[in-house]
Amino acid sequence: MARSNARNAGPRVQHKDTVLAALTAAQKPMTASQIDGVVGIGVSEVRKAMRKLAAAELVHLYAWSRENAARAWAPVWACGKGEHAPLPKGAKPVSVKAPPAKPKPEAAPEQMERTAHLAIPVTGCRTTFVGGVNPWGLVT
Repeated sequence: MARSNARNAGPRVQHKDTVLAALTAAQKPMTASQIDGVVGIGVSEVRKAMRKLAAAELVHLYAWSRENAARAWAPVWACGKGEHAPLPKGAKPVSVKAPPAKPKPEAAPEQMERTAHLAIPVTGCRTTFVGGVNPWGLVT
């Protein structure tokens, strides 16, 4: 049997196509976790696909669901074009915040010596080779 590669493979199925097919087959509104239970690609991938489908106006936000009191409100998606349901009163929109980036340490001026062709930080490190032998014959 021939191996599959990009040339002989069929058309690539994207997650949004799989999610839309599952939502259409269910014939009822579903949350991202319910859709994940059907397609098994992960809730975060389902959410990404739903955002793309909503932008293309193939699905709409039907309602908001709260499966238990400890959980946040989850969007319930339905097929087709329609108006998005408003966020329930008192609910805060879920936002993903990335942790702040660590600031890069600034090198002291005496550590930054510039050569004619390359700027490199000069440190007091020595290179140690396995077995104590430098394979290039350079002195370290």
